Amino acid sequence: MRDSDSMAALLEGKEPIWLPLLSGSMAPALLPGDQLYIDPEKRDPRSGDVAVFFRDGLFFSHRVLVSFLWRRKRYILEKGDANRSASFISSDKVLGTVRKFSRDSRISDLTTIDAVKNSKRAVRQSFLHIFGLRRLY
Repeated sequence: MRDSDSMAALLEGKEPIWLPLLSGSMAPALLPGDQLYIDPEKRDPRSGDVAVFFRDGLFFSHRVLVSFLWRRKRYILEKGDANRSASFISSDKVLGTVRKFSRDSRISDLTTIDAVKNSKRAVRQSFLHIFGLRRLY
């Protein structure tokens, strides 16, 4: 994500904004060029949510696999759906949650029942991929 005015607005966390997705790390759910509607008021994402993180001077949009407390601090295990590995990140790096996206002039809501089911499926698939398993028993 590079639009400097939009990035500044996201860092300030004042109002929801639309930003383009630049990488393929969330394919096939989200594709490069999709416009992401990011809600900065939702900075406590749950498992399955796609959150926007700021780390090492870059913005990332990845799926939250799990969130947990450790030594009085909240951490998130995040992973791009197309990535091979996951990363732990401090929850204070979360800038917001992707609530919907636009592709080819069509807006898709990520908070619908079907979208949430698909998100949960993506989380299960990510865990299987991380551990090199075909399925869980």
